[in-house]
Amino acid sequence: MADSKISALTAATALNDTDVFPIVQAGTTKKITKSTVVTELGATALGRWTLIAGENYEATPMAAYRTGAATFANIPDWTAGTAFTLGQYCKPTTENGYVYECVEAGTTHTTTEPTWGTTLGDDLTDGAVDSITWRCRGCHVIEMKTDLTGTVKNGMPLKIQFNSATYYAQVYDISATRLSIVGAPMFLNHDITALYYGTPEMVRQVNLFVSGAGYGATAQDLLLNKNNQYLTWQMAPAFLVMFKARHKTNDGTDNPEINVKIGGSLVSNNEWNAGSPYGITPVAAGWVENSPVAVNTSNYDIVYGAAIEVACTRVSGDDAAANLSVQLIFVEQ
Repeated sequence: MADSKISALTAATALNDTDVFPIVQAGTTKKITKSTVVTELGATALGRWTLIAGENYEATPMAAYRTGAATFANIPDWTAGTAFTLGQYCKPTTENGYVYECVEAGTTHTTTEPTWGTTLGDDLTDGAVDSITWRCRGCHVIEMKTDLTGTVKNGMPLKIQFNSATYYAQVYDISATRLSIVGAPMFLNHDITALYYGTPEMVRQVNLFVSGAGYGATAQDLLLNKNNQYLTWQMAPAFLVMFKARHKTNDGTDNPEINVKIGGSLVSNNEWNAGSPYGITPVAAGWVENSPVAVNTSNYDIVYGAAIEVACTRVSGDDAAANLSVQLIFVEQ
């Protein structure tokens, strides 16, 4: 090495987590890995957001969706005479850059594929008898070219730039080949132009409780009207990337539907049935998440002093649902 020039060395075409560099620390020459360099720089010199190099992921979001904590599935093509249940997805047989969520269960048309709209959030009806309602959605899976599981962890915040704007999300699950998010939905027709991960302390969890029965008796802002509670955001600007809820006791017939309001505006665009109010339907059996592709990015940001409310957007069947718990996950800017 003494007589060699750096310019004469073979050029590296990629930088791996296990690559080693020399470093002089307290007068002693030591070695340091690439992953440690990235972690240290991300926390200090480069600020809280660390850029993920573009060669590490595919810019175009995948036509895929998450079906569990660590399981992924490709979105199936539309097929005639096929039953779909709430929350399932399909894509047109001739792809148009969008995916479609079943928001009213039923069976597809026996012969004719519907005319697929391309306005996000719009609904269309498929089938004649026992028809399905499809909602135009984005997606939330990124294909990884490099295994970053040693650096990017579940629960970390994400900043994603596409369509000339910046959006915020959280790592729901990462594997060697795929990264699933909750938060601002990505769109198949817009490539990602920049992807960053943040530090764990940039994620904030807020827990809310509405005690007693009858929280779904009327459409209301629960924290304000049910338990005489009031909550405002007293921290730096952030984004509500995910919320989930459950209750202790189910309603006797139809459980109520809830949503989260920031500054008086609903965050979830999710609807369990076509034409019903926005929100999710908690149950006693476990946590129900807001759909990862149903975050309204016009309403998910929160600033210092803004009010947070939990709203009942659809009343219960016989007013027996009781003891509601809600978890909110925010990512700081």
